[in-house]
Order: sequence, then C-alpha cells, then structure tokens
Amino acid sequence: MLIFQIINITQVAWYHRLLIPFINVLFFAVVAYFSYGILFEHFLQKGKSGIQLLIVLVTSAVLTPIKSIILFFITSSNVLYQSKVLENQLYTFLSLAFVGVSASIYRIILEWFFQQNLKNEQERERLQSELEFLKSQINPHFLFNTLNSLYALTLKKSEQSSSIVLKLSEMLRYMLYECNVNLVLLSKELNYIYNYIELERIRYGIKPDIKFEIKGNEENQLIAPLLLMPFIENAFKHGINNQFEAGYIHIFIEVKQGSLKLEVVNSKSGESDEFTTTKPGGIGLINVKRRLDILYPDGYFWEVENQKDFYRVALKLRLHNIHEIS
Repeated sequence: MLIFQIINITQVAWYHRLLIPFINVLFFAVVAYFSYGILFEHFLQKGKSGIQLLIVLVTSAVLTPIKSIILFFITSSNVLYQSKVLENQLYTFLSLAFVGVSASIYRIILEWFFQQNLKNEQERERLQSELEFLKSQINPHFLFNTLNSLYALTLKKSEQSSSIVLKLSEMLRYMLYECNVNLVLLSKELNYIYNYIELERIRYGIKPDIKFEIKGNEENQLIAPLLLMPFIENAFKHGINNQFEAGYIHIFIEVKQGSLKLEVVNSKSGESDEFTTTKPGGIGLINVKRRLDILYPDGYFWEVENQKDFYRVALKLRLHNIHEIS
C-alpha cells in the first residue's frame, strides 16, 4: 500500500511523497486495528455483527474529513492536489470502510480456524483419555482372572502351576511393557490370546470343548492392543463357568487382505440372555464397542447372534500395516 501511494503521488513535493502515504497507511491501520481488535472483542465475537458494521461505517465517516483536512493543510503549496483531496472524500470513506470490513472478515477467518483447531485438539485429548480409561479397566480384569486360575491350581497342588506362572509372566510383560502404544503387532496380540486360552485350558482341564484356530498371515499387521481379548474372555466367563461338562468355546481368526475376522461361538446355559452384563470387575462388551468406535470409525463390522443355547459374535475390522505407519 505504501509503495502504491508513492507511485501515484507525482504532483507534490518530494517530501510530501513520503508524508502522504504515511498518513494514508496510518489511517488505514487505525481503522483495521479498531475493527480487528476492539470491535471484534466487544461486538462481533458476541454475535453483534450488524452493530460492528455500523460502527465501522461511522468510524470511517468520522475519519474521512479528519484525514482530508490533514492532507489539505500539509499540501498547501499544491492547489491541484488539495482540490483532488476535497473531491475524493467519497473514495476516502469507501477505502477506510473497506479496510475496516476486511479486517473484521480476516479476524473471523482466523478465529474460525483457531476454534476448529481447539476443538480438534480437545477431541483428541478426550479420545485419548477415554482410551486410557478403557484400557485401565481391561488390564486389571485379565490380571485378576488369571491369578484366580493360578490360585485354583495351587490349591490342588497341580504340577501345571509352573506352566501357568510362565504364561502369566508373558502376559504381564505384554500388558505392562508393550500395550502402552496405540498399535501393536498382531502376532503379539494373538500370542497373548493363545496364552490366555492355554491358561483357561489348564484351569478347566479336558472337560470343556475349546477350539482355537488361526488362518492367514499376520506378519507386519498392526492392531489396537487388547482389543480382541474381551470377546474371548466373555465367552469363557459366560459359556463354561456353569457348565463344565458340556460347555464349548470355538474361536476362529482369519487374517486376509489387510483385514481380520474374528468369530467366537460359545455354549449357553439358557439361564440368562444378558451376555453383556458383567460380574463385579468385568467390562462386558460395551467398552469394547466404544473402543472400536474411537479407534476404527467406519472401519469395522460387528454381528451378534444370541440364541437360547449358544452365543455367537463376529467382528471384522481393517488392520493397519507396519509399512503404512512407518
């Protein structure tokens, strides 16, 4: 703007060519600051855009003669320029009003981006806090469940106690040192599930029909930690606890083309249909659904079949690839 003013002032003395643009820019700056800062805080931010526009126009109308008078007196040696100053007061008013309105619009745009960034950051923090809360519910539950299994074996003085301690150690190492990230290797998650199932086999002995099958290649695939375990744990808790003789649990996992399919089918005693209702210390499947909504929005499919004598849950979700993350 300053350079533009200097180029267009060719009819006044050389020192006026510096002074006049300075005055023009000074008045523009006053209107812009007044609209950008003071008026925005008091009116536009509170939804009073009409009042702000009116004040900008009134301010421009007040400053127009002041600016014209100043320019008129400092160019007293140039009658032609003085006449142009008087003739162009409408232009002066419009230019001041344009700068004021533009400053308001610019502040609105900046404020919108700031609020959007703030909302996004708050949403990220909220989701992270919620995920941490959900994970904090999950980890102690599995620990207590496994310790109960170990306690039952020690009461029987079983020779399998050493095996369950080793598997428990692997599970604790995984939970404490490898689950504090957003994604883990699918192979480690599946190994964790395998250890859990083996512990339950030891706990229940040979009576229940427990099948666990994995198909596909889980290499280089990533998944949210401890995401699948509640499905397995839920099946054991509700499918076998009260039916040691005839209970069964069939678990099938397939990894194919960057996606994972989990199917868990377990027997039911028929006493209760509330499979998502948990005992004290349990988490059910409600929290798992919430984690899936946060971590895999529009990236998973959930299906439940709740019959009188069996319960089936199927989950399909899109996996992350380690090469994509890196």
